[in-house]
Amino acid sequence: MRPQPDAGEFAHAGCDGRRGRLFHGVFPRVSPLLGAAARQRDAYRYLPASLEGFPDADRLAGTMRAAGLVGVRYRRFGLGSAAMHVGNVHGA
Repeated sequence: MRPQPDAGEFAHAGCDGRRGRLFHGVFPRVSPLLGAAARQRDAYRYLPASLEGFPDADRLAGTMRAAGLVGVRYRRFGLGSAAMHVGNVHGA
């Protein structure tokens, strides 16, 4: 029996409470500055708005399960603002 392939997603995971207020208060201001330092300010201006409405880590895990992945799990990074989700393709 061959091992099942993994599917993964690294994405913004939403933040709750104090971390969420900090992230949403600081990131929209810092992102364009990081872009300016990289000489790509315009490329980073869209980033804060693109994260609005993105599902939180639990909801994204549920979406992966609903799509048929099994053993879905995730680990948070960046003070909880990002998460790496992994799941197995059932029967592959």
